[in-house]
Amino acid sequence: LYRNVLKLVNAQFAGAIASALDVARVESLLFSTETKLAQIQGQRQVTEQAIAILVNMTPSSFTINPVDDLQVADFAIPKTIPSTLLERRPDIAGMERRMAQANRSIGIARAAFFPDVRFSAGGGFEDTGFSLIKLASSFWSYGSTVSLPLFQGGYRRAQLQQAWSAYRETEDRYRSTVLNAFREVENYLSLTNRLTLAANRQGATVGATLKTQNLTTELYQGGLASSLELIYAQVATLEARIELVQIKAELLRASVALIRALGGGWNRNQLPTDEQIQPFETFQYVDLDKPPPAGGIDVNAGNNSVNNDLTTPVLP
Repeated sequence: LYRNVLKLVNAQFAGAIASALDVARVESLLFSTETKLAQIQGQRQVTEQAIAILVNMTPSSFTINPVDDLQVADFAIPKTIPSTLLERRPDIAGMERRMAQANRSIGIARAAFFPDVRFSAGGGFEDTGFSLIKLASSFWSYGSTVSLPLFQGGYRRAQLQQAWSAYRETEDRYRSTVLNAFREVENYLSLTNRLTLAANRQGATVGATLKTQNLTTELYQGGLASSLELIYAQVATLEARIELVQIKAELLRASVALIRALGGGWNRNQLPTDEQIQPFETFQYVDLDKPPPAGGIDVNAGNNSVNNDLTTPVLP
């Protein structure tokens, strides 16, 4: 577009209609725009090469065709999103398992007060030189197979209290993780809604600046507008289009962040099954040298049969 305007101004300059100042102004606008274009193309090439590595391709053989109009993903966010979707988040799922483990530790510490024993014939108090001073080290012997400590100086009670403290700490961390997930969802929901509105309004702005530019070009061709007015109109159009692309890119990033904050989507049906994300079965101990493809990518194990076969003990 700017090259066409430069041709128009040069033609008018050749006909003694435009001045050399008009030509210099248009050339300055063209060269500065080409500089910005070169910088953007360099950034685009770096991003394109990073994407090539992610899809397991060499950068030289991978390319993404440029588009004139950046399209935003067309999806409708439901008005209500169940909070149970957040259970799929790795941080929440991990903290929930840690809290369950801490809760189980309480049961183990409590069970230590009454261990599981096998009864047999016989019984009595061991002769350990019984005294009140040495009561903490005395034992009760029931039968000839089990000897259990009755007193350990509060050790088991301290273990139980420690398990409770660890559980409360894990519970607080779990609550903090859930609240942080709620905050992220609310933030990205608000940001997505506002950016959608901003993209629509900026699209209208681009349309208005294009109309202004076309009208100014016609007036300039008729000698009713100066070259400075034409340049101002073109700069306003360029800045509006750049702003629209930036808003759309930010909207795409916010949409991806919202999906990630929700744990993968709006409902559980959009998630892949366990068979689709597991390269091999959870308890597969044989044929590990021939795992099925994961995500369409072949997975090859090493040739070390000793390490691949988990059913055979490794001898030193």
